Amino acid sequence: MNFARRRTSLLALASCALAACSDGIAPAAPRAIPPQLALGGPSVVVNSLADPGDGSCEADECTLREAIGAVDAGGTITFSVTGTIALTAGELAIGKALSIAGPGAAALTIDAGDASRIALVQGAGAVSLADLTLANGATGGPGGCIQNEGSTLRLTRAVVTGCTSQGAGGALGNAGYAGTVGQMYLDRVTVSNSWAANGGGGIYNNHDGLLTVEASTVSGNEGREGGGVGTTGYVTIRSSTFSGNSARFHGGGIYAADRPAPGMDVSFSTIVGNVSDADNTGDGDGGGIFNSQGSFTLTGSLVAGNADRGGQAPDCGALNPQIAAGGRNLIQNLTGCPAYAATAAVSGVDPLVGALADNGGPTQTHALLVGSPAIDAAGTPCPATDQRGVSRPRGAACDIGAFEFGIDVAIDVRPGSTDNTVSLKIGGLLPVAVLSSATVDASLVNIATARINNVGAAKRTNGTYLSSLEDVNADGRVDLVLFFEVSKLGLTLQTTSLTLRATLTDGRQIQGTDAIRVVK
Repeated sequence: MNFARRRTSLLALASCALAACSDGIAPAAPRAIPPQLALGGPSVVVNSLADPGDGSCEADECTLREAIGAVDAGGTITFSVTGTIALTAGELAIGKALSIAGPGAAALTIDAGDASRIALVQGAGAVSLADLTLANGATGGPGGCIQNEGSTLRLTRAVVTGCTSQGAGGALGNAGYAGTVGQMYLDRVTVSNSWAANGGGGIYNNHDGLLTVEASTVSGNEGREGGGVGTTGYVTIRSSTFSGNSARFHGGGIYAADRPAPGMDVSFSTIVGNVSDADNTGDGDGGGIFNSQGSFTLTGSLVAGNADRGGQAPDCGALNPQIAAGGRNLIQNLTGCPAYAATAAVSGVDPLVGALADNGGPTQTHALLVGSPAIDAAGTPCPATDQRGVSRPRGAACDIGAFEFGIDVAIDVRPGSTDNTVSLKIGGLLPVAVLSSATVDASLVNIATARINNVGAAKRTNGTYLSSLEDVNADGRVDLVLFFEVSKLGLTLQTTSLTLRATLTDGRQIQGTDAIRVVK
């Protein structure tokens, strides 16, 4: 609605009313200008996918760019529309505290079309972006999709993808401004398929920045150093996944440099399938992680299946690290990174992880497969939930990495028995029932994957598994009964429970525990 044109018309009519009109027709009485219904305030609703709009946030058209200008400092912007906002007037400038709350990352995309950044957040105080997708930002400077400078920026349940920076930070950049530290928090965020000419293909955190990444996945990004994350500032990474990133120099997944403690602190995360020296020039180490003269703490994390094209340091590399601290990790290949050897509870083995996939939760993860040496290997304590939000620990101890094994199912050792007594002397076969429920059909268990103490189910002489399908608890659902050889389970008089793990034919992982009483 063009109020400027309407105002001009009304003024003309008013003038005509004071004098004779040239056509001799009496003018109509002037109409009152209707109020604008979305001028601003503490809450503004975006009702248009257009950009930039006419500059005024109005009832019939309020674009995102207009809403940012109209909303009060500290206010909230929401959306009554879904679809794609194609930015055509350059990056959005955010210079005040505000919250932008989208309808969901699958429902709303802000797309810069490789023509500009999506947003510059500068000296703004606290800014929150949630439940939306940011795509195809591009810049000659840092932060291909978003550059945060001297603000506290929080991204929640968001996707940032397809961004490009000719500087650092292919998708996201974080730095200070006018003496104020830049702070960036990622919670349940996916940062993917972005590229930077310099550090941080996914995210770059400058020396005057604080970065926290939690329950998020950084995948498929490329930078010079730090394909996933590059930093010369302070970084905390918890319960997150770095997968399929590549660096043309050091640190395919993560590159950290020059900061004393706390420096880089990574805990209960999974770093798999990243590559350093991606351009195969022989210059670059640490396919998974690389620490250059700084403090790097690694705890309860899985670093495996990464590659260094030159072969010197596939999973981890370091240049005169001040501190290589932590523990309870699984590092598959310690070649080239002796500084981390003391932090590895498990090394030199296949971690048995699945491909990056939707395993539940808002971000993709690498599932632990049945028999993974990471299961129950991190001890305690650990975070209350894994990256997906699944409670942990679920077995005897916490699992290493961002993924806690298994959907909980009920099992029944010696169905029908009240005390589940197992005799070491008598031995024989121990029946264990997997109970069906509303969410798990026990008949879908792939029996070949079933394990107790890493021991498979017993077989007949013809090679088929000893098993039966029957309703052992009379609940109307068919349960699966398997048999295990007692002598192979490694039981002692101190054993008080058994945990069965298996994979369903649809790929889901299950586990269940039941108490037992072991006697001689």
